[in-house]
Amino acid sequence: MNISLRSVRVLVGSALAFGSAPGSANLIQNGDFEAGATGFRTDYVVAPGDGSLDAGELVVLPPGQQINVPSNISYPDHTTGTGQALYVNGATQADRVVWEQDVTVTPGQAYDFGFFYTNFGFGSGNNDARIAVLADGVAVGNELQTRDAGEGPWFEFRLAIGASSDTLTLGLIETSREASGNDFAIDDLFLTPVPSPAAVLPLIGLAVLRHRRPG
Repeated sequence: MNISLRSVRVLVGSALAFGSAPGSANLIQNGDFEAGATGFRTDYVVAPGDGSLDAGELVVLPPGQQINVPSNISYPDHTTGTGQALYVNGATQADRVVWEQDVTVTPGQAYDFGFFYTNFGFGSGNNDARIAVLADGVAVGNELQTRDAGEGPWFEFRLAIGASSDTLTLGLIETSREASGNDFAIDDLFLTPVPSPAAVLPLIGLAVLRHRRPG
């Protein structure tokens, strides 16, 4: 897959841009992975769930199942602590899509896209996973480096995106391509409309992100 460097339509961030409408439905299907490895496309190999995870493989598992990459670990998911999450051993090939989904949206509407992540790699230096968000095949926002999370806690990433058509294709790729240490988990992906009229005005070539430790 060729990742374009051209600008896409995203939104200037503000307090309003990160406020979803009360009671807004999440437009991402199976964003909490409770239905397993379904509802999304991936260039990765879906592992059988036996605890072994090689480079370029991913698996959806509950917290009781240990993952051997390279030593046995087990994390609670973000949703409830007892549910499932997506665990990924980053690929060494370029532009391999980890997760991708087509979402029906309203043209001209602003949306709040995000997910929770944690790093469970044991690499050194800059070998921790780096995640880029794609909107309609174009990289948007700043690249997320998961070493900020350390091991264990879940962190949140959010990005305001404006829709220019009635379908928005969202994706995640891991960009470090390191053979060791680029291991991470994703949970609770969401896409919800932003209610403020001021926040729906599309601007070109500017993305805003926020990632923080949940309170």
